[in-house]
Amino acid sequence: MFKFIVPNNEEKLNAVRNLFPKETEFSYKTSRDIRFIGVTVKIVMNSAEDVVEIYSRAQGIRGIMAL
Repeated sequence: MFKFIVPNNEEKLNAVRNLFPKETEFSYKTSRDIRFIGVTVKIVMNSAEDVVEIYSRAQGIRGIMAL
């Protein structure tokens, strides 16, 4: 499971979605002031290296926070 906090911006949200395969399960929750969206991603990864790869690619998305 991956968790990210993303600014409420469609471009940033799509960038997070694009880190994962199409069949990935996503759930979303907006912050109280609607400025941010919490993204929970449920996916089975094949190796620890795959997990590190996702977090490395996520670092390139400006403004998101990985939990």
